[in-house]
Amino acid sequence: MQTLTIKIILILAVVSCVDVFSSEMQTEKRRFGKVDGTYVFISETTVPERGERTIREGPEWKGIYIFQDGVYSISLIRESRNDDWVAAFPKDYQALGYESEAGIYQVDGTHLKLEPKVSLHPFGYQAREFILQLDEDGMILKSKTPTHSKRVPSGDIVIVLRP
Repeated sequence: MQTLTIKIILILAVVSCVDVFSSEMQTEKRRFGKVDGTYVFISETTVPERGERTIREGPEWKGIYIFQDGVYSISLIRESRNDDWVAAFPKDYQALGYESEAGIYQVDGTHLKLEPKVSLHPFGYQAREFILQLDEDGMILKSKTPTHSKRVPSGDIVIVLRP
């Protein structure tokens, strides 16, 4: 009985060490700019140079950001969007209530560059660069809107994501 108890204690100790090591490795990956993973959209705040601040957040907006080995995918959907596209197809991006893009990404220190290859997004196929903040709570992306965008006025954007 004593031998069985010692074996169980040893097994639990090994499992605990592996769990701690795994958690430390995840923290190290994020600390050094590793963004790979799936993130839930929390909010996006846009502060244009002229005009009013806009905030998109849950539960009205839902979405997911996926980063894996240099490839990314983003999908956002507004809960109250018109889903009867056959009878009344939306006239513009705002009425559509859906944005999606996928492409390649690069991380250089605290900078994240997204280069869409397919896009249904107000910025179209324009590459966007963000200042990247990663911690155990998730990811924050800060950027300026592209000054040459006809659909979105120039200003600051902050996107908050959680794992």
